[in-house]
Amino acid sequence: MSPLSKSSPGRSARDAATLEANDSGGPAQRLRRIAALAAASLGEDGAWLAEAIRARLAGEARTLDAALGFSRRGGASPDVQARNARRNAILREFAARFLGDMTPRDQARALLAELDRFKTRGEWSRLAAREECPHHLVGTRQELLFQLLKIGRLPGLRQMLGVLAQEIQSGGLDFHDRPTSSAKLNRSRTCCP
Repeated sequence: MSPLSKSSPGRSARDAATLEANDSGGPAQRLRRIAALAAASLGEDGAWLAEAIRARLAGEARTLDAALGFSRRGGASPDVQARNARRNAILREFAARFLGDMTPRDQARALLAELDRFKTRGEWSRLAAREECPHHLVGTRQELLFQLLKIGRLPGLRQMLGVLAQEIQSGGLDFHDRPTSSAKLNRSRTCCP
């Protein structure tokens, strides 16, 4: 295992010293050359990269990823955050376009059922290898289901309910603006004074 890939806290200074002791034109020397070239030729971005490399080699950061700002303790990476934000936006769009007259809980259940049907009826097995959604599905429910399954890692009921309810709280939708069936209205009147 390379000293750069060790990630336990408190080892950074020792790792940097090990890098220096074992380096005779090895990884640390290469990183120094890269840092010098980047700083000299890439302007502000090069200076940023050079500083990250210097911080890692000096033992101020556990990993080069940490020095570059990619790894965050206790949180998702920026890539995962971006993928989740896209997934959540598609979930909300699906709910608003196709399930608008339901409560968030019913929307979440219906959406999970639609995803399951789309996967198990064989449509997904024919489409999974495609990079782009077929043109004949654009603008349909299946387009959004395709996009969701391409992103992967779908939320369960509780998390999906949170995603859908988040739009209501943020002002996108309002519980009181949703149509309500008379049965629901009557039930709420009988249980609440």
